[in-house]
Amino acid sequence: MRTLHLRCGDDLRDRLSAAGWDGDYQSFVDPLWQGPAWVDGDHLGLLMRRARFVAAEYGADCADAYQRLSMEYAALENAHLYDRIVLWCEHDVYDQIALIRILHAFAHPDFHGRIFTIPADGVRHFGAMETAELAALHGTEEAVDAARIAAGSACWQAFSAFENPQALRDACQQTWPWPHLDAALARLQEEFPSPADGLARSERGVLQALTDGPRTLPDMMRVLHTIDPVFSISDLALLAVLRRMENTLLHRDGATWRLTQVGETTVAGTTRVSPTPRWIGGCSTRFS
Repeated sequence: MRTLHLRCGDDLRDRLSAAGWDGDYQSFVDPLWQGPAWVDGDHLGLLMRRARFVAAEYGADCADAYQRLSMEYAALENAHLYDRIVLWCEHDVYDQIALIRILHAFAHPDFHGRIFTIPADGVRHFGAMETAELAALHGTEEAVDAARIAAGSACWQAFSAFENPQALRDACQQTWPWPHLDAALARLQEEFPSPADGLARSERGVLQALTDGPRTLPDMMRVLHTIDPVFSISDLALLAVLRRMENTLLHRDGATWRLTQVGETTVAGTTRVSPTPRWIGGCSTRFS
């Protein structure tokens, strides 16, 4: 029986086989919670839009981004060649949005009875587990029935509606038959800047993390993962947030970051910043 393991990252690529899991491994790392997401029939055009966004947002090479995205989406298209597909998706925003895109790709009767998921506990990431712990997950796979696949596909279609914030809000108001999806969608909405201070929750978290003094990026990630576990920001996403805040709210000293005077008054609640343009949940937005 041919098995494919799908994971939002490369952290388990060599570790699953060491833990006794047979099968091929495929990562899917497109950060779909940001950037253009609409599907208009122009598959190659969407890939290029995604590659340009990833290059601009994360400082990647556009050609490299396009090549990787092309390979990952081709893997989804070829997943029908496998008898069994095991999804290793975490509870956080990044993985949950990737999950609904993956389920949309599998919304076909040919995949019924072939999709399984390893339940995430919403606390500890699979990548943090020891090899013996990964091995102990054998037998915990849950079959994904047609109704749950269809629900995931429907959620993706609402999420990816062309420049339609209302469709995204409607998706966030529904209850989905996936244990972590509702919380992830609710948290995603908090990335739209607040009218009160002009900050997204991730930006507000960065300021809070720096109130006790300068920190390095790894230090900030540890703090943010503690206070904002559903977002569970990656190093590249955090760097993008820091670059957006640099010079106005933050100052960089080598490997450390600290608050500027404006950053301090913003934390204190006496300053409201003007939000910068951003692209959240398939919606490009500008603010005043």
